Amino acid sequence: SVIVGLITLVTEAVMVVVIGAILFIAQPELTLAAVIVLGLSSGAYYVSIKGQLRKWGETEQRQRNDIIRSLQQGLHSLKETKVLGRADVIIGRFRELVQANGRVKFHTKTAAVAPRFWVESVMIVLVMSVVIFVVARGGGAKEILPMLSLFAAATLRLVPSTTRILYALSVLKNAYP
Repeated sequence: SVIVGLITLVTEAVMVVVIGAILFIAQPELTLAAVIVLGLSSGAYYVSIKGQLRKWGETEQRQRNDIIRSLQQGLHSLKETKVLGRADVIIGRFRELVQANGRVKFHTKTAAVAPRFWVESVMIVLVMSVVIFVVARGGGAKEILPMLSLFAAATLRLVPSTTRILYALSVLKNAYP
């Protein structure tokens, strides 16, 4: 998952830079404002969740080791377990470990996909800001439509890219606490 996270991070970052360059050539002021707002909002989310991701990553690794140890102990003492009738104890312990690990995985996966809704909301506000900016500068429909089309098309590609970047960062942070 680390290699996939790194590849995702690099490819999506390149895509964001290329789209950003195209937007900057077309409308530097709006692009700069959009980059600042989107960067700050995405960065704020990542910084706010970073510590928790580290904690969950450490917990998940510890639990994974405990699950493997529990499984090995159960398999190595299979005869004694059957003879002494302790299978329920070992199975119960294994079940507890797996359930606890599932709860931690639920939190890490939820934290990894949650930014999508935030990024989509920010992008909608940014596209609407483009319209307000162009109208405030005295532009008519002839000037608004091409600019709105450009920023809307960029938004359709940037929302998934930004979400994937945040997801990749979460995966990497979770893998290396």
